Amino acid sequence: MRAIRFITYCCYAEFLICSALAQTPDLDIAPFALRCCVRNQHTSQVAFDYNEARTAGQNAERAADGRYIYGLQWAEERDIREVRVRIRAGSDAPPPDLEYWFRNWPYGPPQMPTIEDPVDDPWQGQWLKASTRVACQGTECRYTFGPLQKAENPYAPNLPGLYYRRTLKVRLVFKSDPMIESVQVLSGSAEKAVDVRVELGAGEATACTCDGSVRVYNGRLRSLQPWKGSSGDSANGDSFHLRSAGTPKGLLLALVAAEPSLPGSHDVTVVTLEAGDRTVSFGIPDVQKGPVYIPDFHVYATLASKFGFTAENVVQHTHKLLGRQHVRGNK
Repeated sequence: MRAIRFITYCCYAEFLICSALAQTPDLDIAPFALRCCVRNQHTSQVAFDYNEARTAGQNAERAADGRYIYGLQWAEERDIREVRVRIRAGSDAPPPDLEYWFRNWPYGPPQMPTIEDPVDDPWQGQWLKASTRVACQGTECRYTFGPLQKAENPYAPNLPGLYYRRTLKVRLVFKSDPMIESVQVLSGSAEKAVDVRVELGAGEATACTCDGSVRVYNGRLRSLQPWKGSSGDSANGDSFHLRSAGTPKGLLLALVAAEPSLPGSHDVTVVTLEAGDRTVSFGIPDVQKGPVYIPDFHVYATLASKFGFTAENVVQHTHKLLGRQHVRGNK
């Protein structure tokens, strides 16, 4: 009876965990890409074709051969699990081909002597048509990948059977105008609420006026408010104005951050404080491991739940640790 009861509790716990995971929103990585790829080859001398990115608009672009192409390019390789496309009512375009940019992935196991690891780039490579499964409901269609096979990708034997594709660029190729309303790209990463406290003017005795804004890569800002603000300090939308003068003061950031599901994922949330010559960036995974102190910019970031710690506490504690290590070294 105890064994049965234990198994029942375990199954119920597993059900609760799976239910919680199922309710976690997926991170859409499309907003962190630039539009691209109306042509088969990338010819710009820089990594992105910024002219196309500015003029592409919301819909697919008409290529020279009459096809309509909706392409996205990231600054780093991404693991694509699913593409969701919402079209306007009345569109009769047939389902598109889903293509991804390929040269070296999936990479083979390391071999000695190793000189360098292969890295894909936007210039060298070719488009591969992916094996896909399509599920449509109303005006939205969801495209997922079939298992990776050699018939699709010559390097598939390195990681056979995968249900995602790692690539810098992905595109939907239509035979006629699809009249697209929106496109989402899901990598398997989930959204996670993270609250961060950023102290400005940390370790600085002189007065400093900080005017700027907050930008989030691979995530988004839910809200922004002053921390220990005084008269004249403000935060509105993603912009802030603070004046510090040797006392702890800063910002409270309520964020939606990425929670990657795959090892080696590049879905890393980076927060940038754009404040003139004090512009600085930090990664959320670093803050989750412990406080991040950037003395040259007098910025100290930590999880908002760690309210007992300030930059002054950390600096003093660090000096104590260094002193102990010095004493041990002398011994």
